[in-house]
Amino acid sequence: MYAVIDRIEEGRAVLYVGESEEKVVFPAHLLPRELGEGDYLTLHIQADTARTRAAMEESKALLKELKGE
Repeated sequence: MYAVIDRIEEGRAVLYVGESEEKVVFPAHLLPRELGEGDYLTLHIQADTARTRAAMEESKALLKELKGE
């Protein structure tokens, strides 16, 4: 998947993503500094199952604690 940086203003980057050019507002400080308006990005999104599992386990532990179990 790809995106193009349309503009950067007030700390936000406006990206147009994919063929449909879906507008996404993204924190500009998370982009590499050398990028600017008109630059294209390659996006790779994948699930982080380890973090998801750890968060679920933490939630279950907190719920048990709140229930007094």
